Amino acid sequence: MITQLRGKYTLKFKMEAVRLVREGQEAVVTAKVVSVPSQTMYTRIKSSAKGEPKEAADKLVSAGQTELARLRA
Repeated sequence: MITQLRGKYTLKFKMEAVRLVREGQEAVVTAKVVSVPSQTMYTRIKSSAKGEPKEAADKLVSAGQTELARLRA
């Protein structure tokens, strides 16, 4: 049996991905760029629209990784 580890991202990283979608990038593309399932991306967008961002356990995502994701988008 193969076990897949789940990523944990900071709230800032999640909100950056949601911002990209709000600025016109497709959610599926953004999900692929930030390496999350598309359903997760849609859930984050819905939560953000309701004003309910969820804090994740802190896995540090460097500024370089965030910038790289933004540039790829």
